[in-house]
Amino acid sequence: MIEPFAPEWIAGHALSYFEFEDDGKLTTSDGKTSQGLVLSIEARLKEGQDYSLIDGMKNKFKNVYQLGTWEDFVQKGCRRAGHKLIRYKLDLNKEEKKELLKKNLEEAFKDRISDYYNTLKNSCYSNQVRMINSVLPEERKINEWIIPNIVNNPGANIPNAAGFALGSAGIIENAPPVITEPDKTLFPDKQVKTSFIGNALKAASDTRGWEFMSGLTGMALGTALGSLVLPPVLAIPTTGLIGGVVGLNTGEWIKRESHSILEPSEKYL
Repeated sequence: MIEPFAPEWIAGHALSYFEFEDDGKLTTSDGKTSQGLVLSIEARLKEGQDYSLIDGMKNKFKNVYQLGTWEDFVQKGCRRAGHKLIRYKLDLNKEEKKELLKKNLEEAFKDRISDYYNTLKNSCYSNQVRMINSVLPEERKINEWIIPNIVNNPGANIPNAAGFALGSAGIIENAPPVITEPDKTLFPDKQVKTSFIGNALKAASDTRGWEFMSGLTGMALGTALGSLVLPPVLAIPTTGLIGGVVGLNTGEWIKRESHSILEPSEKYL
């Protein structure tokens, strides 16, 4: 689950949400029931501190692992902060789901006294990626590095890249995400709005041959860029092929995101 915040083109928070069957609902100490459990890994702020992406790389904050119900985090994110919550369903088998829940619980109860938050290397999202990787076979894991220990993979440390990165790796199901909107009464100006471009992409992605055209466009673009430094005969099977894969993944991402399902947060509050 991703909780974007300003500036939304790069900033966001990642959480794990475990939804249980009806006969396995959580029961709180005061007798209330909840459909799910959420783990949120956050920079722990002292009184008077404000979070920033830059400060998050300066060992200014400790990490805190917060467990709560789904309703807790809807209240916190959608009603208190005015944020939307975007849920992607992970493509895991039953055993992998159980292991991921176990891993989340184990990590939540560890001593974090010397655990410093880092925007890129030890954050809400990078730690979630590591926990997901821990239950996956080697061939399905998302790579944390582009150049080992030198250049990070943005798909493994930027929360807002999760939809594309995890989708490209086949870690999330190729299905539209569910967006829980901010409280309509408190934040009427923050409701999710459709745009002309968004509607156009949605319509285009429903046409026959969308995946083929996405891959072909990516291949053509990759070949054109590669031809700037390589002979065309080498650019086609190298940068052209890479471009084709990227184009195909981009097409799937556009189709998935443009068909997002909206729901009001009020149904949980």
